[in-house]
Order: sequence, then structure tokens, then C-alpha cells
Amino acid sequence: MAALTTGAIIAGSAGLLGSGLQIAKGIGDKRRAKNDLRNLEVPELNNAFEDIQLSTIGSDIMREENQRTTANAVDALQSGGVRSVMGGIPQLVGMNNLANRETRNYLDQQAIRRDYAIAGDKTRIQGMKENRYMGDVQGLNNIIQQSDQNMWSGIRGVVGSAGYIGRSIDAANGDSTVGDQNTSYGNYGYGFIN
Repeated sequence: MAALTTGAIIAGSAGLLGSGLQIAKGIGDKRRAKNDLRNLEVPELNNAFEDIQLSTIGSDIMREENQRTTANAVDALQSGGVRSVMGGIPQLVGMNNLANRETRNYLDQQAIRRDYAIAGDKTRIQGMKENRYMGDVQGLNNIIQQSDQNMWSGIRGVVGSAGYIGRSIDAANGDSTVGDQNTSYGNYGYGFIN
């Protein structure tokens, strides 16, 4: 009988030790996960469109073509005499103004398209950052929750092992009322009788 009691005490002690290790692991994992959560850095992403320069090739060609056209028109007006020069200057100025507006509009449209591309990419980057960050936070919170479950499982194991040791000692001493399944307290307080 003493050998059974000793074996029960050893088994219960092993259960206590295992439960204690589970509690320590749960607490340590939770501490590490909380520390990682505090030190979590949001990843840095760059906007691919911010460094794109506006192209002036088209506007340069438009300006050069306008200069050629103006030079040809001035040359034609000069060969027509003073009256041609005086009558053609307002039209020539109007033509230059129109060409300058077209060049400005060409550059403005590029700038607008670039700004929209930058804004769209910023939105995409922000979404990626938020998704990554929330995934990291969720993962660390899962670790914390699992650590809590491990700790409480270890605590239940300690209580169960201590109860096992106590019942073994009481059984060795001849006390048969402790842990009797026919009592309301022996069946976890639910009052069921087998």
C-alpha cells in the first residue's frame, strides 16, 4: 500500500512539475509577445510615382515648332511690306499665345496624371502598411491569448495534481470519503448522484 501511495505521490509530483513548467512557459511567451507588440515597427514603403519628373520633350518640340512657324510668318510678313507687318502682327501674337496655352495645357495634364498616380499609390501603400501591421498585431495577440491558455491549463494541472496527491494520501490513510463520487462535492459541486 505504501508503494502505491509513493507511486501516486511521484506521479502527482510529476504532474505538478509539468504543470508548473507549462505555467512558466505561458507567462514567458506572453511577456515576449507583449514586448514584441510594444516594439512592433510599421514597415516603410515608398511611393513609386513621387520621383517621376514631368516630360518636357513634347513641350520642347511644341515650342520649337511654334518658333519656326513664327519665324516663317514674320519672314512672310516682312516680304509683304509695312502694311503686311502691321496687319499681321496681331494675328501672329494670337497664334503665339495659342501655342503657349497648348504647351502649358500639355504640361498641366502630365502634372495632373502624375499627382493622381502618386495619390493612388499612397492609398495603396497605406493599405498595405495597415494590413501588414494589423496582421502582425493579430499574430502577437494570438500568441498572448495562447500563452494565457497555457498558463491557465498549467494552473488547472497544478490543482488537479495536488488533488490527486491529496486523494492518494487520504486513500492510504483509510479515509474513503474524500473524493467519493456519490457526494455532491465529489462531483464538482453539481449534486449528481451516480
